[in-house]
Amino acid sequence: SQHAMESSDESSLEDSGSDSLKELDGDSDELTCGVVLHGHVHGNNNEWLTAGIIVADVVGAGILGMPVAVSKFGWVLGAVLLVVLLAANVHISILMWRVKMYSPKCSRAATYSDLTKGVFKDAPAWQRQTVVFLAAFAQKSFLFGLMGLYLMSAGKGFGMIFYDVHTCLPRWAIYAAALLLPFAATSRNMGSCEWLVWLNIVTLMGTVIIPLIYYAVEGTESVRVPGSDVKLVETLTATGVLSGLSTYTFGMTSQFMLMEIISEMKDQSKLPKAYACISAPFQLGMFLLAGIGGYCFMGNKVDGMLNENLPFGTAFQVAAACML
Repeated sequence: SQHAMESSDESSLEDSGSDSLKELDGDSDELTCGVVLHGHVHGNNNEWLTAGIIVADVVGAGILGMPVAVSKFGWVLGAVLLVVLLAANVHISILMWRVKMYSPKCSRAATYSDLTKGVFKDAPAWQRQTVVFLAAFAQKSFLFGLMGLYLMSAGKGFGMIFYDVHTCLPRWAIYAAALLLPFAATSRNMGSCEWLVWLNIVTLMGTVIIPLIYYAVEGTESVRVPGSDVKLVETLTATGVLSGLSTYTFGMTSQFMLMEIISEMKDQSKLPKAYACISAPFQLGMFLLAGIGGYCFMGNKVDGMLNENLPFGTAFQVAAACML
């Protein structure tokens, strides 16, 4: 009888343990080695397409400002900081992925707000609602500003293509919005138009590689500011450090869209491979190429975006077209 009572107690503990795992929508999530195996919202994107989406999401207009950011530190210190901050960004992203994959409360999180709700599910209502509101406000504000910057960059690209047509930047931005609107309106998911993702990456590479090839072949005598030097480590100033770090962190930020990207993966367990093994090395290569390459050609008095320093002509126009 004592053995029966012990078996009954063990069954009760098992039942209560399994009950505690029943979360969103009343479903029970299966755990193996701490990883939630069921209950996730899945998409259709493989790890390569996911890596491409991360690159397209992270590496945008910010990369063209990398030479200016590197000029605040010097090419050696600038390169070291790029590596360190990218590693930190990957680490934070993997932590968010682990929260989603290991926590039954977050297994169905498909958005940044969903993840916040899951994390604070057992917190007092006022605390949960406050944090969720702040998280949603931060995400939407960041994306609003980001879209504004990208639209301005696209408008600037239009103006640079037709540099002999004198029209204000807001009008060029309207033209760019009209060009991009059909793609945005018909793409229900980030992976809906896979070819657009790869085209985005190719054009991104073009905005960096075209100016660097021109500088290597033609030289920078006509565009480099006199007295501009290249140093291993620049003299650091508070404003310079803050400005450079701001450009670095802006150019690498992905956390505000990471949950949405993960939710569209067919196999969400492969996010570390997509991010750390595919996307991050490509990001590092492009950031170093743009930042160190642009700085070495233009020196510590470099100003503006990388492709803006090209003289008017075909190379200038093709690099500008890549901004669209």
